[in-house]
Amino acid sequence: MNRCNRPGCGGELDATGYCGRCLVPPLVAAPKGGGRLPAGERAPGRPVPVSTNRGAVPSARPAAPVQPPRPSGDDPWWGLSLVTLPTIAGPEPDRAVRAAPRIPEERRLCPDPACRRPVGTGLDGQPSLLEGRCPYDGTAYSFVPRLSRGDLLSDRYRVEGCIGHGGFGWVYLAYDERLNNRPVALKGLIDAEDPTRVEAAAEEKRFLIDLRHDDIVDIYDFVTHEPAGGSRYGYHGYLVMEYVPGYSLERPELFGRLETEQVIGYVLRVLRAFQYLHDSQYLFCDLKPSNLMVYGSRIKLIDLGAVREAGAPGSGAYSEDYMAPELVVTGPTVATDLHTVGRTLESLFRWYTADPDSARFTSLRRLISRTTHDDPQLRFASAAELAGQLSGVLRELVSSRDSSQYTAPSLLFARSTTLIDSGLGAVPPLGRWTSTAALRAATEGSCRPLATAPPTPVTAAAGLPEPLVDARDSAAGFLRTSVSTDPAVALSQLASYADPVPASAHASSPEVELLRCRLHLRLDDLEAARAALDRARGLLRPGWRLNWHEGLIALAEQQFGGAEKMFTFCCQMLPGELAPRLALALCAEYRAATDEELDAAAAAYLSVWRTDSWHEGAAFGHARTRLRRGDRAGAVSALKQIPDTSPHHRAARIAALRIHTGRLDAGPEGLPDRADLAEAEQVLAALPLDEPERRRLGALLLEARLDRRRTSRPGRIASDDEVTEHELRLELEKEYRAFARGAPDGNLHTVLVDLANAVRPVTKR
Repeated sequence: MNRCNRPGCGGELDATGYCGRCLVPPLVAAPKGGGRLPAGERAPGRPVPVSTNRGAVPSARPAAPVQPPRPSGDDPWWGLSLVTLPTIAGPEPDRAVRAAPRIPEERRLCPDPACRRPVGTGLDGQPSLLEGRCPYDGTAYSFVPRLSRGDLLSDRYRVEGCIGHGGFGWVYLAYDERLNNRPVALKGLIDAEDPTRVEAAAEEKRFLIDLRHDDIVDIYDFVTHEPAGGSRYGYHGYLVMEYVPGYSLERPELFGRLETEQVIGYVLRVLRAFQYLHDSQYLFCDLKPSNLMVYGSRIKLIDLGAVREAGAPGSGAYSEDYMAPELVVTGPTVATDLHTVGRTLESLFRWYTADPDSARFTSLRRLISRTTHDDPQLRFASAAELAGQLSGVLRELVSSRDSSQYTAPSLLFARSTTLIDSGLGAVPPLGRWTSTAALRAATEGSCRPLATAPPTPVTAAAGLPEPLVDARDSAAGFLRTSVSTDPAVALSQLASYADPVPASAHASSPEVELLRCRLHLRLDDLEAARAALDRARGLLRPGWRLNWHEGLIALAEQQFGGAEKMFTFCCQMLPGELAPRLALALCAEYRAATDEELDAAAAAYLSVWRTDSWHEGAAFGHARTRLRRGDRAGAVSALKQIPDTSPHHRAARIAALRIHTGRLDAGPEGLPDRADLAEAEQVLAALPLDEPERRRLGALLLEARLDRRRTSRPGRIASDDEVTEHELRLELEKEYRAFARGAPDGNLHTVLVDLANAVRPVTKR
């Protein structure tokens, strides 16, 4: 016979599919997307955690942590794959009943949503009143349970006792005598002297029965009840809900401390439930920690008394500490609903985080700030949009905790195919050996200083990740499929598709103008880029897209302070995205004038790189800042972390070879040591190169070895072999003459021959 899989149970399932011990159906794993599975089925790869720790206070940490799967990045909920939620064993139904139910005075509020002011408060030593009428609007209130153990509602729901209290009254545990005594929760929703008012309230809430989502409590029925012997309030209406055997997130002392990452995992599930409600044209209206129940490894929205249809008149029922400031004017909206999510996340973050002021949580604080912004236009537009950014914030926290990279495609930025590099990752061109510096180096010391400067600002601006096309734009389909990667060709295509003259039929596409801006940046035409951005500004309301492009132009114009301001705004609006943080790291590198500023730029690059291996430009940026600090090993270490699956792996290996063979500063101390040269030889042997490339990189190695031999003190071996300076010069001369044979013209041939003559050993007579 099958066993119940609910945490701490293990009872046998009867013929109806219900457990004979806990009297409820077994847990069912949640498939991706929040839908339901038939009883007895499980989603592939999503086992149901089971706790066997009955009677003890369970730990909020899983007993055996398992590395979560890599995120897929194909939807805004991908962060759920990064976190393992704890297994929390809830109490047996009978244990949840309160022996002496009582509501603290500070939570005794008028039940009218338009009022919600304190009522029944004792004054001047007088006891508080548990029943009466609100002195402000006359609404009747009672904080005395209306139902007693043994009461039977609708000839089927037998009351056991009080288990909690919500904004509209007590919540009771009852057993459904028609379904094998299945436990249910009864939530008081309305009291009225007129039974027609109770029935009207029931009709208003019938839609709740049709809501079906794994993270929303099921509503089974709506029943009315008139107590035996009558009541001063007449008839009472109750929602009949699924009984959830868990604990409110407001009561961490009952199940232990959570990690911040686990709290975010719970909120992501809540956001998925909110998106389901919003897509169904409903608003939750009253989210707060006490309305979130955790059990097993799941979470449930448990209080649906305030749920209403979108657009319905009135202000809804919000808790004052969580309500949006505009609610009394606009009524409930998606924006006010998301505001409650932000306030709830803020409360949970403060409760469950040991050091909420740590710099590690900067992105999370930014996300909370935007979600709770006083201006609803500056909040997230949907639960899915908020979830996408929260997934990114979660990835950053998990990466920092685990020292692991978690790669996932951004929902807003395309992966950049351009490496932000000043040339360190490329094989040196022939021009390196045809300059006057090469001839001077051949006579004074062949190993030249490493180029540690960042790329030109306009090159960097053009190489940053590009925003994905807004799907709502009229030209979205054309821009996604028909535009060339060549900037000049692409501009020609845009000219034929959308003339910038306002009379054009397609002049209403801001994405076309933003693309023009970026294409002109790639062509180093800043004036045209600015003009395109000005046209886009006339078509878009203020937001991160405009600020991003404003930052690109400011960066290209070397206005680094202005660029930082724009990219900081993007970080505040998109706290889960790495592209704005990469842009800020670039600005910090350009502005760095002291060791402390260089270290800050290095840390900014490293934060991006340690989070996601798709931002190789951050690894190169970190390497440059380390080189400027004289840290050759640190620079190479950053480049070695670029995986061989990256399109920039070859560039990283070339850059590492050049760092191993270059001079950091003047004097023998700035030369590479024996270990560097040995590593460079290994890299050179393993790199896929054509013959000219191999000769040029080999020449760098010979130049470094020659300089080490030249500067060694008498009687000491400076190299890792017995090759003499005479032999090294002969070898290097041979390479330079090979360069000369491949020179594209006679002038360069002559220059390279002169270089070979300059380095050749002096013949003794």
